[in-house]
Amino acid sequence: MTTATFSYEGVPVEICRRRMRRILIRVRADGSIRLSHPWHVPRERALDFLREKWQWALAERGKALARQAARGPVLPPADVQALADALRGRLEALLARWCALLGEAPPRRVTIRDMATRWGSCTPGRRTLRFSLRLAAAPDECVEYVVVHELTHFRVLNHGPEFQALMSGRLPDWRSRRKRLNSL
Repeated sequence: MTTATFSYEGVPVEICRRRMRRILIRVRADGSIRLSHPWHVPRERALDFLREKWQWALAERGKALARQAARGPVLPPADVQALADALRGRLEALLARWCALLGEAPPRRVTIRDMATRWGSCTPGRRTLRFSLRLAAAPDECVEYVVVHELTHFRVLNHGPEFQALMSGRLPDWRSRRKRLNSL
């Protein structure tokens, strides 16, 4: 694999020649653009492909940069770890309380990730829960909503009427909490 970086219309583009079947343009989460092409495709053909798809790449780059700006500045690893540790303490307390209230066995594994599009997720078969690091900045009532939501998925996999009824029985004001959380 060989790589080089060049500027196209003032935007840095990484070009990569490697073993693959087709030409590919990838816009990463940080807004960087990578043009990859197979060994058998001449570099000029790959650049023609980039020119053809340039408006798409710029639009995707704009979206990625907007998402990155909305997430705020990148924190140093020590700060991220401190946030994760503080959130873990809040989550452990809420999980212990709600598992006892609901008669649920505790999850086998709980992880905290820097998730851009979700507040939490779960794998019911493995009884694992994942929570977004962004919850560290959320009020307790919103974090509690996410915990109950994910625990409810251990019983109901989808978000249909059965799930909503179970959520209403467990946390009657869950809709207002969800609305508040999503407005953050």
